[in-house]
Order: sequence, then structure tokens, then C-alpha cells
Amino acid sequence: RLYRPFRGSYLENYINNALTDNNVAVMQVKGGAIDLSKFDQSLITMLKNAINDEQIANQKKKSMQQRRKRKDSGYMANGGGKAFGTVYSPADGSIMIQEEFIPAIQFIFDEIEKFSPYLQIIQALNKNYKHLVSKSFYYTNIYHVVNNPIYCGYMFNSEGFLIENKQIKNPC
Repeated sequence: RLYRPFRGSYLENYINNALTDNNVAVMQVKGGAIDLSKFDQSLITMLKNAINDEQIANQKKKSMQQRRKRKDSGYMANGGGKAFGTVYSPADGSIMIQEEFIPAIQFIFDEIEKFSPYLQIIQALNKNYKHLVSKSFYYTNIYHVVNNPIYCGYMFNSEGFLIENKQIKNPC
């Protein structure tokens, strides 16, 4: 596919004119060659592109509605997410916090509750739980854990409100 037409855009006409001006033969998978210099073939191509564009827009709209519906019912729209220390089971759609990660996650929350500085938390994590990460703990690791309600058994719905997550099996 050379392009997708945008409503109100001249991209389709520009590319068709460039192809015609440079004597480029356009071959279709179905239907053979198209001569865009001929009005009828150019018009048919434009109509097909418009129909395809409309179908894609409708599929995208339906997909977004389904994603929103899933998210609002307490299931993560992307399956299981990729939160630190969690494992997604495609068999039943559940999310489990790996047992070996629970002490580190609880440590992070406990230290945040005590208003401990992030640098102190990072140093303690690297001293006691470094085996859980490939290199070292960083600020972003703490940030992502603290800002993800999945560890408490919750998630954000499509409107940004906290709701119970129905996939998590063992919240901290």
C-alpha cells in the first residue's frame, strides 16, 4: 500500500500525479495494472481507498469501545500489564505477584510511607534485592511500583478512577 488517504488531504492526488508524471505502472494484487492517468481508473482507486479508510476507522472505533468496556469491567485492556514482579497467565487471564518480589515491593511501600529519600530506598534495594533486577534498581523502578495500583488490587478505569482489578490473585 502506497498511502492511506487522510480526509481533507491532497496526499492521494499528489502521489497519483507523481506516479503518472513519472510513468510508473501500479500493479494491484487483485485486478492487475492501474493506469492512474485514466479518469475512470483513478476514480475507482480513490473510491476504494475511501471505502478502506472508512472500514479502518470503524474497526478502530469498535476496538477502542471494546478496550474501554474491558477496562471498565476490572480487566486490564492490555491483558496482564508488565508491572515489576508480576506474571500474567494467558490460560486464565490472572496476574500474580511473584513470591520473591513481594518483600521488595512491600519494602518500597513501607519506605515511601516513612518518607524515606529515594536515594536511600534505591541503595537498600540494591543491597538487599539486586538479584531481582538485571542491573540495578533505579528511581524509575520505585516510581513505577508506587504509581501502579495493581499491587493493592486496583487499577484505573477508562475515566481515570480507581476500581478493583479482577485479575490480580495476590495483592500485597
